[in-house]
Amino acid sequence: RRAVGELVRVLGRLDVLVNNAGFAANCPITGHDEQTIRTTLDINTAAPAIAIAAAWNQFQVQGKGCIVNISSMAALDPFPGFFAYAASKAAVNMLTKVAASEGASIGVRAFAVCPGAVETPMLRGLFSTAQVPTAATPESVAAVVIDCINGRHDGLNGGAVLVD
Repeated sequence: RRAVGELVRVLGRLDVLVNNAGFAANCPITGHDEQTIRTTLDINTAAPAIAIAAAWNQFQVQGKGCIVNISSMAALDPFPGFFAYAASKAAVNMLTKVAASEGASIGVRAFAVCPGAVETPMLRGLFSTAQVPTAATPESVAAVVIDCINGRHDGLNGGAVLVD
């Protein structure tokens, strides 16, 4: 809330909120201890929910806003080892759906951008290039985010925007 307040104080408005933090553990369900599950849900689900709630009043005052949540294909088609991660990103998709539904009357749009593997330190910390030889670039995901902000995916408002 302080960050949103400071941003509005300095810039006078808040047009876009992009939630792009992520944490994943790649292990079987039996390897998911309480701390791993809580960390995954806190970073991937609670933090975006808190940020959306913090920005909401400003979006209401302005009569518009755009939320882009970085989700994952794992939310739609999980694979073994991503027990908490897949669940946390599926919850992000639902946060997106609810924000778009509640935001319709005040001009708020919301999107869940769902890439597969993206070439990041997190990916390479979990998978070798032998396991995942190719991945999307961060720039390709950013281009989809910009398209959402600029209205090119408005037909998917409240839903998942898939990234190859």
